[in-house]
Amino acid sequence: MRSVAFVAAILAGYAAISFGLLKILWIKFGAHFYWSDHSHNVQAPLGMDAVLILALIIAGLSMISLRHVIPASLTVVGILIYEYLFLHDEVHSLIQVLFALGLISGQLIAFFLNTMVAIEYDRRFKGRIVE
Repeated sequence: MRSVAFVAAILAGYAAISFGLLKILWIKFGAHFYWSDHSHNVQAPLGMDAVLILALIIAGLSMISLRHVIPASLTVVGILIYEYLFLHDEVHSLIQVLFALGLISGQLIAFFLNTMVAIEYDRRFKGRIVE
C-alpha cells in the first residue's frame, strides 16, 4: 500500500509539473492541447498565470520528493478547479474536460492513498516512545 501511494504521488507530481509546463507553452506560443482549433484566448492576467504555474510546479516537486503530499495535492486540485471555473469564459471541448477531470481525479487518488498511509503509520507507531 505504501509503495502504491508513493508511486501515485510521484505520478501526480509529474502531472502537475506537466500541466504547469503546458500552461507556459500555451501562454508563450498560443498552443493549447497542441491543436489549433482547441486554443482559446488567455483571460487571466500574466501575474496570476505566473503564480498559478509556479504553484503547480512547486506542488509537483513537493509530491515527487514525497514531502507534503497531502497539501500539495489539495493545492493542485484547488488551482485546477479555480482555473477551470473562473479563468475561462469559453466552452471547453471534450478533450479539455477529460484532461482536467483526469488531473483532478489523479490528484485526489494520490491524496487518498497518502492519507491512508499516514493514518496507518500513525496507528502503528502511536504510543511508542521514539528516542
